[in-house]
Amino acid sequence: APADIAEARQFKDVNSYSEIGYAIEKVTDRGLMTGYKNNTFHPNVTVTRIQVAKILVDALKLNIYDLSDEDYARYTFKDVSEQSTSYKYIVALGKEGIINGYEDGTFKPNKNVTRGELSVMLQRAYDLIIPEQLSEKMMPFADVPTDHPFYEAVSTMYGNAISKGITETHFGLNLNVTRGQMAL
Repeated sequence: APADIAEARQFKDVNSYSEIGYAIEKVTDRGLMTGYKNNTFHPNVTVTRIQVAKILVDALKLNIYDLSDEDYARYTFKDVSEQSTSYKYIVALGKEGIINGYEDGTFKPNKNVTRGELSVMLQRAYDLIIPEQLSEKMMPFADVPTDHPFYEAVSTMYGNAISKGITETHFGLNLNVTRGQMAL
């Protein structure tokens, strides 16, 4: 049934010949993201912290079943139930140093992820560094000053050709990440 599988990847709301369409095909083929029952992908819907956590755990092939009592104690958040299906994903990413909670002891699993936050998560997840040839003058984004906490992560994503701006001069640091952008 390979023809059935290929056919199922053609989402009604995605141009499969676009850059995002190609990325969506790849992440759905790998099982990192899925579409909806009505054969749509909803590429413009925003992603939440827990959705990103699950995608990263799957992409990094982290073992969510090999976590110690110490891991659970250290990465427990008052707004994530231990009975939640999300719990193990959050603990696994916390253990790897990829995600953090907030100062008030929460994780905010349903909060949308911004492009700046995702840059930090991806930089940590893949141990990426800024390429030597990228100077501050080469980074074209006016909305990411050199003293911004996410500057290094955004520079790393841009310098490694993983992310680009929403325009040539703006990264869109505080804009929410969409499902299509996440796939890309």
